[in-house]
Amino acid sequence: MAQAGVGRRQVHSLSDLIDACETISRSRSGPVWFRGQESMQNSCLRPKVFRDSPADDFNSTVQWEALFKERRLAWRFMVAAASRYADCPPVGAHSRWLTLMQHYGLPTRLLDWTLSPLVATYFAVENAASNFERTDGSVWALRPELLNRHMVKLMNSTFPDAYMGALVLDDSTDPVRKLTEPVFLGDDLGAPVVLAVVPHETDRRVTVQQSVFTIHDSTCPLDEPHGSLWGPMPGELLTRLEISAEDREQIRESLERLGITRASLFPDLDNLARYLAMCECSLAAQ
Repeated sequence: MAQAGVGRRQVHSLSDLIDACETISRSRSGPVWFRGQESMQNSCLRPKVFRDSPADDFNSTVQWEALFKERRLAWRFMVAAASRYADCPPVGAHSRWLTLMQHYGLPTRLLDWTLSPLVATYFAVENAASNFERTDGSVWALRPELLNRHMVKLMNSTFPDAYMGALVLDDSTDPVRKLTEPVFLGDDLGAPVVLAVVPHETDRRVTVQQSVFTIHDSTCPLDEPHGSLWGPMPGELLTRLEISAEDREQIRESLERLGITRASLFPDLDNLARYLAMCECSLAAQ
């Protein structure tokens, strides 16, 4: 499917990528967010909880099946979390629960982005050295304020004060609540929209990775906009920086020299051990 409003650019090195990000940021006022993906073959912009569902034009049967799966996962996580995590949010704090679920790997309707192009690039090339099947990667650039102004208008809502061009991921904000509440209760599918949201920094990973999100209310990918749902999308909304399989490893090495590693982005003992073991394997192979 043609990707309306999506710009593309090939990059071959980390300096290429930084130059491209600076060009994108200077081309229009307002913040830019970034997302790294290891494979361009499966690079559509939709959250993990919806990826097994058909990317259709808001067929109600498909959407209900996806919602029931999402709700089942969310409630099972909430019921079992308290005995495993000391700082669980209150039961009704839907947005905070979604953030916690996302950062511990549960499939949710949140899609990870970051304020840092270097962090995004890390996730696009992280496994370059260990991939048996070499694939091209990509770094997406998104203009969150353009997205939100377009989507809030479709929701017949008002655009509240924005933080870094985005809405705060908080249930007190009307447009956001319309997308968080259906995960946990109610029988309304709501509007098939996507919003750019900034989470409360309640977890170290959120802070270190400079995490922000898009929150999605349907299986429709953001980069394959359905005209009957969203109308013409704003120009310059999305740009995809493409990294060939041959360039991924040297870009990963450049990031490591700058201190962008798994140990620095995942500040816990499990990931420190994983990173040190990987370094030892690399030394042994030399």
